[in-house]
Amino acid sequence: MQKYETSLNGVSDRTYWVRLDKWLRVVGVSSVTAWRWRKRGWLNVINVGGRLFLRPQDLESFERRAAAGEFALPSNLDGNGGTR
Repeated sequence: MQKYETSLNGVSDRTYWVRLDKWLRVVGVSSVTAWRWRKRGWLNVINVGGRLFLRPQDLESFERRAAAGEFALPSNLDGNGGTR
């Protein structure tokens, strides 16, 4: 995951929140998908003046959970590979 930090003389001084719309463009996800993830409680956002932001720790948590398969949906296929 990309760290969103600034540095002064090589020392990290702050961690910034990321605008949801910019993050969506980077990862290639639509705003509708992000809305679904938010509705399901998978993605935590902060509303500041009508703009949605993601905290770096929430992004890390989301990516860790996604990598672990926590958000994977069960298959609709039967044991023979056909549909029900």
